[in-house]
Amino acid sequence: MSDSSSFPDRLFASLTSPPLRPDTKQGFHFGANFLFAPAPAYEPAGLLQLQQALAETSGALVFDQTQRTPTGIALIRQGPPLHVTVGLVGPGIGQLLIAAPQPNRPLVSFIEDAEMVVHAYRRVWPGPMQIVRRDCTLRYLYAVREGHAMQFLWERRLHQTESALSALGRPVLGGGLRLVMPARPGVADDASVEVKIESFLPDSRQLFLETQFVWESLAPPGAEPDPRPLIEAVDAFNDGPLTAFVAGDGS
Repeated sequence: MSDSSSFPDRLFASLTSPPLRPDTKQGFHFGANFLFAPAPAYEPAGLLQLQQALAETSGALVFDQTQRTPTGIALIRQGPPLHVTVGLVGPGIGQLLIAAPQPNRPLVSFIEDAEMVVHAYRRVWPGPMQIVRRDCTLRYLYAVREGHAMQFLWERRLHQTESALSALGRPVLGGGLRLVMPARPGVADDASVEVKIESFLPDSRQLFLETQFVWESLAPPGAEPDPRPLIEAVDAFNDGPLTAFVAGDGS
């Protein structure tokens, strides 16, 4: 790790507790996932047709690596990063997973790629589809103005003191929060939400935020996989309620 400081003399450095800096938002991982039935038979000919259809999209999605899995295929493009996984996750249940690890590009660019992947998939397998689960995960890094991200969380956001950690008897390298919010019964097609807010261990000046929405309810009959509204909903939550919560607005 590039920053392994574990505060040997004090649990936290003697610095003014820093505010969150939303202007430094940096994408760390983007992903959208669809499970559906019935799953097609992912025969070699169909998987080859998928690669051809991806190459023929307006974005000419060509992949550097092709990995056959026991139930499908995984396609990997190095730059800009794009991973596509197609296969079976259970009897009669298919999966289309689209992800960009360490994307190094705007979120809208990933959304456009994801839409092209879905279009290519449906060109190859256009049959009836019932979407049984949708999920989307976005991970971001944010700088704190100075000092350590764990100090920001512990002292500024949670209003705790450095001495409260002394009971552990060990230096603190980092930490964070995990929050789980169930789907609201009175809201149609609502998602459950899981959030992780952590200091980023490789660089203690960075704060790591992960937001995952999971839609467990069946999509309306005839609905097509559509990554854009899922991704935009998660990003809006990240930029709105979650960022305000982390910054301590109103607390």
